[in-house]
Amino acid sequence: MNTGARAMGWMKNVKVMYKIAILALIGLIAMAVIGFTGYHYLGSAGASLEDLYTVELQSVRHIGEERVARRKIQVDVLEMIRSRDAAEVQKNKQDLTKDYQAYEKNWSEYEEIGQKDPAAAPLLDGVKNAWQQYRKNSEQITTLMEQGKNEEANTFYNAEYLKAFNVLRDRALELQQVADKNAESIYHENGATTAKAIKIMLVVTLIAVVILILASIWNAREITGPLQHMMVLCNRLSKGDFRITPRTVNRGDEFGEM
Repeated sequence: MNTGARAMGWMKNVKVMYKIAILALIGLIAMAVIGFTGYHYLGSAGASLEDLYTVELQSVRHIGEERVARRKIQVDVLEMIRSRDAAEVQKNKQDLTKDYQAYEKNWSEYEEIGQKDPAAAPLLDGVKNAWQQYRKNSEQITTLMEQGKNEEANTFYNAEYLKAFNVLRDRALELQQVADKNAESIYHENGATTAKAIKIMLVVTLIAVVILILASIWNAREITGPLQHMMVLCNRLSKGDFRITPRTVNRGDEFGEM
């Protein structure tokens, strides 16, 4: 109680200008806290979005390109089997060589990203081995067609080639599922971070508003109280009452000086 009284007594000696400055300071502190909170959580969300773009979305893009490249190779292999002469076989062989290069370039770029993902890294060797078998089977069909063994090439396609194709497809699908799961996790994490930031800023704003209201009421009383006392004195003087009475106001601000 004595501590509170001393605090209130100390505030009576603060100039009115400084009392108003205290209110402004409280508002500035509240805005600074709200701003810092927003900046902190926006930075966190920004880092998550950057990770989403540089890792997850890039992963999805490369996996999508892998699927396209795999299908392109299959189409060119079928064109190879349907070749009617040696010239057409050589043309399809050149197309397949370009397809292999495009696939391996895309895979090399994805591998750099996949190594950074703990969930995707263990699956990379499986896809790589499946790709090597898939390419080997494609090259075997090319060899058979160059030897003029069209029927054997067609039989090999149905018996071995499609099997390797399906294995590679399934391994790539596992990577797709990992990328989708990671992207979804980041999405929900950002949602939770945003909700937390909004909640904290609302709480800080509410506390600041309450403090400002209470401080404003107190400050208003500190100003209007002495003014009312002065009005009483002035009213007495206007009625001709010049009697000297004991001083009841003891404060160090402008009102105490008056």
